[in-house]
Amino acid sequence: MDIEAFWEHIFSDDRDSVMRAWRVINAEERASVLELLVRIQGDPERIDAQRAAAAFAARCIYDAAVGADSLPAGALEFARNLARDVGRLLHKNFGLNLASVKRDGSLVTASDLESDGLIHDAILARYPGHGVVSEERQKVYNGAEWSWLIDPIDGTTNFSHGFPCWGVLIALLYHGQPVLGVSDFPALGAHFHAVRGSGAFMNDQPIRVAESAPAVFEATQIVAICSRTVEGGPLTIPGKVRVSGSSGYDLALLGSGAAAVTIQSRVYPWDIAAGWVLSQEAGAIIEGMPDTDVFPLRAGADCGNMRFAVVGGASVQIVNIAKKAVMNRFVAA
Repeated sequence: MDIEAFWEHIFSDDRDSVMRAWRVINAEERASVLELLVRIQGDPERIDAQRAAAAFAARCIYDAAVGADSLPAGALEFARNLARDVGRLLHKNFGLNLASVKRDGSLVTASDLESDGLIHDAILARYPGHGVVSEERQKVYNGAEWSWLIDPIDGTTNFSHGFPCWGVLIALLYHGQPVLGVSDFPALGAHFHAVRGSGAFMNDQPIRVAESAPAVFEATQIVAICSRTVEGGPLTIPGKVRVSGSSGYDLALLGSGAAAVTIQSRVYPWDIAAGWVLSQEAGAIIEGMPDTDVFPLRAGADCGNMRFAVVGGASVQIVNIAKKAVMNRFVAA
């Protein structure tokens, strides 16, 4: 297929045509094409038809990558079992670890390092050709077709001091886009998983965002936020503010319908990748702020130097209410 025909197929309105073009290029070329499609979607200088065509092509490609027969063999069960196993090991040291302070001001314990190593080594033993990006070991995304993004303990401060909102987060990325997410919270007995296009689950039961209409978003509903959002001052938004200390758990609260909104300031990609899939598959709207494309990650990205602000909600209307209330306190990636 010549280059002109290739792009004609990619920017068609036919799914089969898009996928025919996709199948003729190699992994390195695929990464470049997807990166271009993402840039076009967010380019205000492009006409609406171009942005829509790019969004359609990217959606076709990602959807084709995550069907039951398209994920790496056994990936979902592998990730779920790994998160559970590591979570059980961590739980033995829950509340018993002395923590040290990292350069970014966050805490790290020996359990963080042990968990990171166990997950990292297990992934490479099972999928030696995959990339692995983690909070405590390898922070740079190398652009591999399939990469794992892990947070060995999300909520280290909670874990260290004996507060039960902490978990093991494991996400699988396809060309930088999260397509599988597992979030295991051992002290709470809550295990979440989701695969793009297949729904979201808590303890194997389907979950869904709160069904409340935007008109009833009021003081009775929960707004799950991070501590850094609290530092910005009181929120001019309806609802009861709750701070769990775990971004992964806040996104799970959103996906399960417990929270109507979540607001996360200055989070890293590993904090939200698993919950990104989970909340979206549960029907939530989730956006990077201000006007930030969180995913897909681009090859060479140092996730340790990438911090985002994120707003998620049960509907577009609720997200817009939250964005209006907190726009000025968000930082760019």
